[in-house]
Amino acid sequence: MAIGTIHIDELTVHCVIGIIESERQRDQRIFIDAELDTDFAAAAASDHIRDTINYAVVAEQLTQLAVEGRFYLVEAYVSAATTMLLERYPQVTRVRVAVRKPDILPAARSVGVSLERRR
Repeated sequence: MAIGTIHIDELTVHCVIGIIESERQRDQRIFIDAELDTDFAAAAASDHIRDTINYAVVAEQLTQLAVEGRFYLVEAYVSAATTMLLERYPQVTRVRVAVRKPDILPAARSVGVSLERRR
């Protein structure tokens, strides 16, 4: 086994997410980070995408969930995202999703949450 981590850092998505009425009326920018632990042995031996997790597909799935979900709470999004990734990728042993909202508190660079789940 060669357990490694696939990283997606600061995936920028524009979506409706939040509890304040102004957040519900327009898309806002969020940053999504994801980590997926999986065995790299087959991919390392074959050097072929079919033997690993395609991070472009994962990024699209995370984006689609955020855009279509129209979540009120970021906590609900990260919960749904971690569940989705574990369901779609049975070879993943650990997943972590973090979301940051950069345009919410004027005195802070961003606010956000993260959630990690393991099999």
